[in-house]
Amino acid sequence: MEQAGAFTKKTVSIRNYGFMAFSKAKKHARLGYGLLLGGAALWCAAILIAPAVKAHSPAGEAWIRFFFRRVCHQNPDRSFSMANGTLPVCARCAGIYAGFLLGTVLYPVFRKRTGRDFSWRLWLILAAGAGMAEWVISSLLPIPNLWPRAATGLFLGGLIAPCTLSGLHDLLNRTRKGRIIQ
Repeated sequence: MEQAGAFTKKTVSIRNYGFMAFSKAKKHARLGYGLLLGGAALWCAAILIAPAVKAHSPAGEAWIRFFFRRVCHQNPDRSFSMANGTLPVCARCAGIYAGFLLGTVLYPVFRKRTGRDFSWRLWLILAAGAGMAEWVISSLLPIPNLWPRAATGLFLGGLIAPCTLSGLHDLLNRTRKGRIIQ
């Protein structure tokens, strides 16, 4: 009789440990998701406020443009215009960043609905192919049209976010199970 009680206590403690490990990994996943979502939102906000900052602080707008110079060619002919000026990134980059933010927002809805991660490899190849096709067409026809550039960027950015989040989720699960070699 005593052995059954000891066995039950041991089983309960293992179950509690498993629950604690699961809840800790879930907490880390939510923290990682929140940081990625917050970073993407701040990134997009910086792009949108740059022309408005120009009216109040030209130096502030110059700093924002300097920051984005490392990630975009910033050709004014290929950038969207707002009331006070152009965005600090081109239409394709703006689409990629907006798509990444949208994909990050929609990822939990998709994951909850399907209950699993999706194989994104084919979709990423299609999105990159669409962007390359648009680049070839715009090179052959020198008509400045920003919307196709933004649309292909939105498609690509919208798929990069779930891939990033799936990788983050997978990394946290592997770390929890002790499968990462240092």
